[in-house]
Amino acid sequence: VSGSSSKLAFKDINAYVDGKKESDVDETGGSVDNVRPGSKLKIRVEVENTWDDSEKDHDISDIEVEVELEDVGGNSDSQDETLEFKDLDPGDDDFDEIEFDIAKDAEEGTYDLTLTLTGTDDKDNTKYQVNKTINIKVEKENNMVDFTKFALSPSTVSCSRTTKLQVEVANLGSNDEDVQLLLKQNKELGINENLELFELEEGDIDDDETTYSKEYTFNIPTNVKAGPYAIEMEVYYNDDEDKETESVILVVAECCSTTPTTTGTQATTPSAAQPDKKTSVEVITPTTQTSTQTPTTPSTTAALPSQSFSGFFDGSGYVVLLVVAIIVVIVIIIFLLVAIARRKE
Repeated sequence: VSGSSSKLAFKDINAYVDGKKESDVDETGGSVDNVRPGSKLKIRVEVENTWDDSEKDHDISDIEVEVELEDVGGNSDSQDETLEFKDLDPGDDDFDEIEFDIAKDAEEGTYDLTLTLTGTDDKDNTKYQVNKTINIKVEKENNMVDFTKFALSPSTVSCSRTTKLQVEVANLGSNDEDVQLLLKQNKELGINENLELFELEEGDIDDDETTYSKEYTFNIPTNVKAGPYAIEMEVYYNDDEDKETESVILVVAECCSTTPTTTGTQATTPSAAQPDKKTSVEVITPTTQTSTQTPTTPSTTAALPSQSFSGFFDGSGYVVLLVVAIIVVIVIIIFLLVAIARRKE
């Protein structure tokens, strides 16, 4: 089921260009004017289940809106995204939004933004589909020059201190421009100020006369401390009345050498010293005795094992001897008493 007979419908559609709401867009579609190359276009979509509240079983599920923006020219392709909504009971609604970045190199013209709403009725498995179209009108500024590429490779340097900056600027306006491209000085990185002067004609972004490209190579001094550093450029146009600024962060990292480590309890044989190498190597050397050992002459008298008296008295042998001694003493006393008794008789 599609069109006006669908019980799944767009309740409202709003469009915003660079944060400003456009008045000519609603649930029926409409048009958006004054979109510039580089603008941000936000679309807010609200959908509803138009069944009466009394129709309890007509819940609608699997609700999606596919939003597709036609190719706006330049180096961009068509953009499409899918919005997902919660299941809707009769009379319920829900909303979501999406934002598109209009390419800086977009060409002037009118482009279609299509919205396709789909969903399924849980009661009878009816498939709903509703289509709306919004016309997007892209217009160039009279004077507009901007960076279309500004990339550092690599963006992090450590032991190797060489990096390259790829820069491209383009005339995105409708007038020819005399351009000044300024690489700003960075004393910490040893980058000197550099100024380029050239002319960019109005035209298609693919034309060589409308763009300027250059690659800068930076050799960062070895005494530059680790940390983030900004590399910045400015482009001046419209008789130097307007300018655009772009920057990128270069991260300088410590140059760390790999140090071999020794694991376990085995001793390792130390390697020969190599003073010419700058790489720090940690060597684990086993402890050795270098002094000459003098052999000792064995004594003719056998050494008697020493035994402490405290060890003897603490042992079980001492207890046994003590018991035996007591018994012997008792026997002697009895013997003497018997002998004395016989003499008296």
